Amino acid sequence: MTHFDILRKNMVNSQLLPNAITSKELLDAFRQLKRESFVPAAQQAMAYIDRDLKINTGAKNGEERFLLDPMVQAKLIQAAGVKPTDIVLDVACATGYSTALLAQLANMVVGIEANAKIAKLAARHIEQQEIDNAVIICDPLADGYKKEAPYDVIVINGLVEQVPQELFDQLAEDGRLIVVEVSDKSTISAPLGHAFLYHKTHNVVAKRMIFDASPTKLADFNKLVEFVL
Repeated sequence: MTHFDILRKNMVNSQLLPNAITSKELLDAFRQLKRESFVPAAQQAMAYIDRDLKINTGAKNGEERFLLDPMVQAKLIQAAGVKPTDIVLDVACATGYSTALLAQLANMVVGIEANAKIAKLAARHIEQQEIDNAVIICDPLADGYKKEAPYDVIVINGLVEQVPQELFDQLAEDGRLIVVEVSDKSTISAPLGHAFLYHKTHNVVAKRMIFDASPTKLADFNKLVEFVL
């Protein structure tokens, strides 16, 4: 057993199991997928930390990408109830780890990343892992990816101010969208969020709060500032 194998096992035992992650399929995916393979070599020692891991790729400020805290990632995916027949849109897939996880559970996964350099890394990682039911697309995050819609599940990997209607429109009947939205009590110095599960039935989208979390914010989903003259 390698050093990373031990870290991976400890991640599951100390971060996921104590936080009510009960899906056997999801736990198996976390156990099997080598998270260290999705970060630059210089950051591999931190691959299993229990917080968001910013990926050092030289992206501009506001375009940085990160791997979600494993516990938050697991709770989002579990709440979405991904099934083997599902088509999934993985928004802000960063270097492809979340897409690779979802590919272990779903029929097909489309990972979308706005930064071309990071999208290229994600595509390379998916290929290296020999995952044949996932594809990485470089496009604006808030636009989703209409060509493969509708989706049974949409996962947004980060804290957002708002979910654009464009993504709800790409949900299939009985589709689920899982996201962490900025809380009204959030501040710049102390961002707070609530994870919501949206469910689309008869073209009506309802939502319920699942848990509290404060992942890194995705500037791609900031609300437009309206100026009053």
